[in-house]
Amino acid sequence: MTTRKTKIPQIPQIPKDASPEVRAFLSALKEQVEVKAGQRGNTLDRNLTLRDFTDPELMAQLNIDLTPIIIPGPGGSGSGGGDTTPPGPPTDFVVVSRSAHLNVMTWVDPTDTDYRGVLLSRNSVNVFSTASIRAFVPRYVQQYSDDDYENEIQDWYYFLQSMDDSYNLGSYVGSSGPGGDLEPGDVQNFAGIFTPDTRRVTFTWTELAEADISHYEIRQGGTGWSDATVIHDRLKHSPFELYIEAETNAMVTFRIKAFDVLGQESTNASTCTVDIDTSLTEVLTPTGLTLSTGSVIAPDGTDQVFIRATWDSGVAVSDKFSHYEIRLTKDPSGDNYTSEFMTVGREYLWMNNIIPNTLYAAKVRAKDRFGNTTNWSSTETITSGKDTTACPAPSIAIARFLRHLRIVITKGGTDTQNFDLHHFELYRHTSNNSD
Repeated sequence: MTTRKTKIPQIPQIPKDASPEVRAFLSALKEQVEVKAGQRGNTLDRNLTLRDFTDPELMAQLNIDLTPIIIPGPGGSGSGGGDTTPPGPPTDFVVVSRSAHLNVMTWVDPTDTDYRGVLLSRNSVNVFSTASIRAFVPRYVQQYSDDDYENEIQDWYYFLQSMDDSYNLGSYVGSSGPGGDLEPGDVQNFAGIFTPDTRRVTFTWTELAEADISHYEIRQGGTGWSDATVIHDRLKHSPFELYIEAETNAMVTFRIKAFDVLGQESTNASTCTVDIDTSLTEVLTPTGLTLSTGSVIAPDGTDQVFIRATWDSGVAVSDKFSHYEIRLTKDPSGDNYTSEFMTVGREYLWMNNIIPNTLYAAKVRAKDRFGNTTNWSSTETITSGKDTTACPAPSIAIARFLRHLRIVITKGGTDTQNFDLHHFELYRHTSNNSD
């Protein structure tokens, strides 16, 4: 910041032949005169004249309210002599941006040739007479940024007065609206779409352009904002996905508000209603579950009982299908199932720990690649037992080669009839007698 220097006569150098006492006095006096005149030291220490208080540029630099001390000139509002014609007012005065700590405003200067600048005032109410001058803005600048860190939630009304080179003041003009940090606007275009395959609601909205927006908050249900359940209270941007865990078949209302850095919220919550039905899926419940039982000869020579499950091959499978889950229990009256997981095959074979002559129950369901499951199929039961039907007799072909015999054994019947085929036994006899 700079201030004017007062023109004073050149102070001569202190005579060298003066006594030490006189030299010390004159040196201190010379320094005080030069400081008060603005010739040395900090310019803020200089003396101000009454005319200095009519200089709006200087007063704005010193942050002094000019309102009570502007000195009228002869015949008019200014102090510049005989010119008493006030300049025209600025036009198109508007606050173009506002936030918690900064309001930015612009205007268009008048066309007066002797126009010097504008006095910018503000007030907490829309009244010019009690407004305080905030700054002097010189000609051609046509904008001002008012920063205020002490009154964060204050709405300010701004006013301009033109000033010419003779310090004549024109009539005031007010801004088109208040500045200051008002609450965020209401969120627009809030919508939600439910996707059954993923069990997710995708929310979108138009983000507010206000610079001090901190976050958005979404709530569910309720008759209004206060009694709705918070779903997410720190959303920064659109979109947002919500996974629906509980089985739901209803029209559900969601609400959203914006919050700024001071914690102020939108006046009204924006709402959307989403049709949620978690029973919808492209993977269908398996049908036609069938159980069969039998036994095979284990390597130790004992019968090994098995239970085989198959289900309808006509079950619809989409590209979202993952696998089947099938459960088996020997307690059909309870729910003590052992889970087994499969891929796309529609059959399963239990061969371990199956107890002969025991009642078993089984059920199956499908699961997609998002983790969603269908309903369980109907429960089927079966009593395990041993296989008493032998495999069909094989055929045999013998070829002689020098002193060697080549024997080829071929299974008899179909693959289904040989389901439990374990091995062949070959006997040799000197006569064609099977006994």
